[in-house]
Amino acid sequence: PLPAEALSIELPATAAPEPVSSIAVSVTEDEVFINGESISAGALPTKLDALARTSHDTSVVVRADFPVKHDRVSKTLSAIKKAGFTRIALAVGSDD
Repeated sequence: PLPAEALSIELPATAAPEPVSSIAVSVTEDEVFINGESISAGALPTKLDALARTSHDTSVVVRADFPVKHDRVSKTLSAIKKAGFTRIALAVGSDD
């Protein structure tokens, strides 16, 4: 085989791929954070609606502290879905 340096190949130009972005939602026992910003429970739907208007195709990654009750996480997921986001992931830690 020929070394790659020996071949003169002109590769086609392409546009740079758009960076994959995601919205980080973190749930603690006391607060919910969106991209690091603390959001009150009452303001959560409004904030999510505003984000969905500009980036509804963006992935939302939800992280919850271990002691957070299932109901709190479930309500947060419901608010995310109601805002129109369809790409939702739950972040999990390792057992290590």
